[in-house]
Amino acid sequence: MHRIRRMTDSFSRALLFIKKGRLQADRDIPCLDWSHWAIIVREDMPEELAHTITAVMVEERSELEARYRHLPRERSPMTYPMDPYTMWKGIGAPLHPGAERYYREKGYMSQL
Repeated sequence: MHRIRRMTDSFSRALLFIKKGRLQADRDIPCLDWSHWAIIVREDMPEELAHTITAVMVEERSELEARYRHLPRERSPMTYPMDPYTMWKGIGAPLHPGAERYYREKGYMSQL
């Protein structure tokens, strides 16, 4: 448990438990919560491409959510509803400048 706690701090992730019985687990299993939307990209990704990917994720979020709505929320591999006012927060890594530009342009991110 000590290692998982260090990882939650290192990666700025919350602690989550996979409940006994899910995925054939014989006990509750501690793990990192990756349920927020984080797309990992290279630092040298063109800004316009990161801006476009972010726009698609935000503007088409209802399509993405619809793919998982048949599952109970506690069994869904994603967190929904996706909220563009918060989906950029607490991801454990800096936002790409193109993604940050999109969130600011659309008013989802307050001036920090």
